[in-house]
Amino acid sequence: MYVVIVVVLGASLFGLPLGYSFIAGSVIYLLMVGADPGSVATVIGSSFQMSYVLLAVPMFIFTAQVMNNSTISARIFEFAHAVTGRFKGGLAQVDVVTSLIFSGISGSALADASGMGLLVTKAQVDAGYSRGFATAVTIASSMLGPLVPPSIIMLFYAALTQSNVGALFAAGLVAGPFLAVLLIAGIGVIAVRRDFPAPGWVGWTALLAAALRAVPAGMTVVVLLGGIYGGWFTPTEAAAVAAFYALCLSVFAYRSLNPQQFWDTLRETARQTSAIGAVLAGSYAIGHVIARERLGYQVTDMLNGLDAGPTQLMFIIVGIILVLGLFLDGLPIMLVVIPLVIPGLEAVGVDLVHFGIVATFALMIGMATPPVGILLLVMQRLTGASTREIVVELWPFLLIIIAGMCVLVAFPGIVMWLPHLLGY
Repeated sequence: MYVVIVVVLGASLFGLPLGYSFIAGSVIYLLMVGADPGSVATVIGSSFQMSYVLLAVPMFIFTAQVMNNSTISARIFEFAHAVTGRFKGGLAQVDVVTSLIFSGISGSALADASGMGLLVTKAQVDAGYSRGFATAVTIASSMLGPLVPPSIIMLFYAALTQSNVGALFAAGLVAGPFLAVLLIAGIGVIAVRRDFPAPGWVGWTALLAAALRAVPAGMTVVVLLGGIYGGWFTPTEAAAVAAFYALCLSVFAYRSLNPQQFWDTLRETARQTSAIGAVLAGSYAIGHVIARERLGYQVTDMLNGLDAGPTQLMFIIVGIILVLGLFLDGLPIMLVVIPLVIPGLEAVGVDLVHFGIVATFALMIGMATPPVGILLLVMQRLTGASTREIVVELWPFLLIIIAGMCVLVAFPGIVMWLPHLLGY
């Protein structure tokens, strides 16, 4: 295992994508123990074949790309702007509201940040906000993406732990707005202290008109979640229906997706799906190594030896995820760490749906923290703000998010009442 770790880290440092580094380490391990290295391909193939729920991932990516390449995003922004225009710092709060709505369609923090988020960031800068603050708000609000269903991270978590996707989505329906309220409150305090301008109240007539224009886009969420909880679709089927609805809305209703944009949508969907697939393949390969070495049992014994209760154990694991998030992307952390700690959590009676929400909180924080936070890097490149500008403005929001996560760890009833109400 030490050799495997060295190979994975070394290959990554020399520029090999992480998924391929995992596969390389796994093949070398099998050669060292005298096993057939070709079994890696069998493990990867069978793991993908058994994970039906993962077929939803390219559908959600496609839906997000359709919205970013058409006028749907602009209509959501117009509605959010009308709602929060009367408040100081209203444009920054628009960022949170649009992310909350958009996340209910895309399920991806990166799709939110690079599409809708970039639109709202530009609007804030044009209104006189500093580029660093506007970018920091967009990064913080984009963290709602993995929390609000449909969540790509939650789909992976469900596939790894055999948790009920509907229960995870139901808990996310509470956790997402919970975090959004905290962020809006934090922005409000900062806006008052810095005397940010209020864009101005547009009036009830304009608000109603913006709401009506946004209703067809918002119906994507209704189609998606209504289909799942109504028992009409599985999550995977619901993702396909939502993608088809968003496409029809853009092409026939709004007429805002031309052939070139449609081609760009397909190309970007394929690129992102391939990148995620490579990481998944590598994680399945390294998971095979972990299983052969029985590391899961060793980690379970270690966790049991801590003599910690469910809440204390969750805090310990969340702390480990936060530290790893400083150096690794969220998806590899989930795919490697979660299978190791789940048996120990089950042994002390932790609800895996509750832990899934908390783990998603921790993973998304890693997406925004330097030096390798993917949200930080992407938004820095797109907006031109320096790392120092962004980090100085971002840390209050990170503290708010970490505080919210700690509250959810200590009080699981905050998010678990809805799954229980729905019978999960």
